[in-house]
Amino acid sequence: MNFADFKKSLSKLNELIYFDREHFLREKTSDSSKLKQYIQSVEGLLKSTNILEEKYFIMGTLGNFYRILGETQKSNQYTREVFKDCIYRTEF
Repeated sequence: MNFADFKKSLSKLNELIYFDREHFLREKTSDSSKLKQYIQSVEGLLKSTNILEEKYFIMGTLGNFYRILGETQKSNQYTREVFKDCIYRTEF
């Protein structure tokens, strides 16, 4: 998968992600195993890209996916890494 394919594939995730009306409209997944498979392919894309803007977009998206799965440590890891890199790059 390349970055353009990845962005196009995001619209298909509406089939897996929904807003839970019983839990304050929190995003949830109807199939965590499919979302985990998707995450694995996106993590592979992250390893293969060298374009900074693409990395930030992918990492932010992965952070959101892990949050939806309830894996807050992994979610925070991706989010922090993006912020840390942005701050570092703006200081120099």
